[in-house]
Amino acid sequence: MKSKLIFSAIICAQLLSAQNPVVNITNRVGNPPNGIYYKDLNNLLDPFEGTWLYTNGNTTVKFVLIKKILQQNHLHYEDLIIGEYLYIKNGQTIVNTLGMIDNNYSNQRQHSINGNQILSNNSIPRCPECNPEEKRLSVSFIDPIADFPGRAVFRLVEVSGNPAILVNIRMSGKTLNPEEFYEYTEPVCPTGEFLLLRQ
Repeated sequence: MKSKLIFSAIICAQLLSAQNPVVNITNRVGNPPNGIYYKDLNNLLDPFEGTWLYTNGNTTVKFVLIKKILQQNHLHYEDLIIGEYLYIKNGQTIVNTLGMIDNNYSNQRQHSINGNQILSNNSIPRCPECNPEEKRLSVSFIDPIADFPGRAVFRLVEVSGNPAILVNIRMSGKTLNPEEFYEYTEPVCPTGEFLLLRQ
């Protein structure tokens, strides 16, 4: 029975690769052709998976990041990191989307954190302190309360020999508040640079 399951899995994988061209996520350019699969061939997304925590006084930022493989994104497929987060400021919970981490959306890019853009140290934003072969991860970052789009860039580092990530979060700009036509809302999610330790 076990050998039949293994054989079936091999056949399915071969059929998928025969029908959908597989391209490394680091080679993604422009608009993807229909059916293409952007695969994490070198497992560059794997080290970013996990639970990460920043605490400073009464401020806490917590990320839960998960790698998803072979996810459909409109007319193509991709491997990507999805995630949700907790933000506590002055002891008060400002944003908590952690309960949505197990939501299985038809498009996983609906998560508050999502993406798979691998950055070298020559990519923007530049990283002069990065090693020449170091890879960073750029993802979409959503403020679910103010409905603000933004970007987060994750860099793998170590603190006293323990895994950590240095994250820089930037929001795109102001959005119009539909309740007050002439007023703009500011993001309520964490912005700036944070050092989070793996939990």
